[in-house]
Amino acid sequence: MAATFRGVVEKLVYSGRGLVRSPEHGIVFLSNVVPQEEVSYVLCKTLKRFSNGMVTALHTTAADRTVPQCLHYGKCGGCQLQHLQYGSQVATKKRWIEESFERIARMSVPDFDVVPAPAPFAYRTKVRLSISRDPANARQVQIGYVSTESDVPSQPPSPSRVSNDRMTAHREIVQVTECPIFEGRDDFGRVVSVLREAFSAVDWSAIEACRPSSKSTHHQRNTIGDVLLFSALHSKQNLSCIITVRCQKGLENVWSRLQQRVSTELPGCEVTVHRANHDPSSLQHARGTWEVLLGTPSASDTLHITYSKSSFVQVLPELAETIYRDIVDAVLEQYDQQGYRGCVLDLYGGIGIVGLWLAKHQLVCHSVELDRVLVDCARENAKNNNVHNATFHAMSVEDFMNDNSKASTILSSACVAVLNPPRSGLSDIVRKQLAGCSNIRTVVYMSCDPATLARDVASLFDLGSFQCKSLRAYDMFPQTTHVETVAILERQVHTV
Repeated sequence: MAATFRGVVEKLVYSGRGLVRSPEHGIVFLSNVVPQEEVSYVLCKTLKRFSNGMVTALHTTAADRTVPQCLHYGKCGGCQLQHLQYGSQVATKKRWIEESFERIARMSVPDFDVVPAPAPFAYRTKVRLSISRDPANARQVQIGYVSTESDVPSQPPSPSRVSNDRMTAHREIVQVTECPIFEGRDDFGRVVSVLREAFSAVDWSAIEACRPSSKSTHHQRNTIGDVLLFSALHSKQNLSCIITVRCQKGLENVWSRLQQRVSTELPGCEVTVHRANHDPSSLQHARGTWEVLLGTPSASDTLHITYSKSSFVQVLPELAETIYRDIVDAVLEQYDQQGYRGCVLDLYGGIGIVGLWLAKHQLVCHSVELDRVLVDCARENAKNNNVHNATFHAMSVEDFMNDNSKASTILSSACVAVLNPPRSGLSDIVRKQLAGCSNIRTVVYMSCDPATLARDVASLFDLGSFQCKSLRAYDMFPQTTHVETVAILERQVHTV
């Protein structure tokens, strides 16, 4: 029997795990705990700088602990904070941002607020589930979320005892029947059940005959694809179901029958089946619309946005509109206060919402986005909204910044850069190029990862004397560790 240890949870770290300082083992990380709780635990894995443990008993219960709404919480890897009251989640995310700047950027930031989500549950308009053949029964199909990476008990701890659930040795699919954070939660179980039955009825012998011989792993051989469930923005009706299958050519009849069956059993649900790495034009009809309010919620002016359901779009539209409004207001304020006359760079511009919004205010905007499907949507949105002073470049930001023939004139006339990079943040090339464009005086940086944001802000300060003037965070993803942050950076001009 493993040795049991006892300790008090000091705080939650960015993974959502609790930190306990042990005299014997140093730092120990535990899941499903709340700060100030006293717990007993066993060690699961000991590494050089820290150890991972699993709680076996809870001796004191914190006031801000709550009962998770989801019966899969702890096994499913989608949520990490359902056991923490929502107000404490928001406060914890603010501390994570502050600590990231202190630890990584070696700087303090101005005080800021975190805008809470309109509702802590039933907020996501899009969820992605994995599909795999059951390793124990090849005729059955698993549909669900990927499991937690850590050794998380399947149930939240009771006041006195925690069940010693099996430890997850690798990430696997957790079959789910509900998802409380999905906007279409009322239909979720029925949709998953229909999909599971439909896939289990597929002729797998035909699929095996078309499968190429390869050295793929057992997991890869069992992987079928994924399902993207999409509820209509600003509406809890009209679900869409985009099924992506990883297979070879020659199975069109198999997937056509699957699509027909799912469509029949889910009337009113738009169903699309396509092959991974296939021509993206096969998904061109899988579009959605979004009426984005400009200015205050009472304003009559809107952007009529079309987006591809298979590509990136924010999952909480109400809060996303608040973020976009704050970004646009910050840019307009800089133009007003600083007397800027040049253009705006909208880097990682997506479907063009920020660029179009700024163009509506008579600013010249150049938007850069690598994903051509998103760029096509952005150009379509410019046409539909009668916007003529926004240009959309289908290329990577790195290529754009290095393309002297196309970008030199644009870069030399830009005053403001709006950034919304992926979670990995800015590359070295982009940071250096931004810092080197002395005419760019303001950077508005939207980030979904406090660590990479802090790293990039520190780099832009060192390379280009950009100082962080303000921050604001937005809890776009309640019940998870993720948080969106917008930082306003201004270049400090040194006079002799």
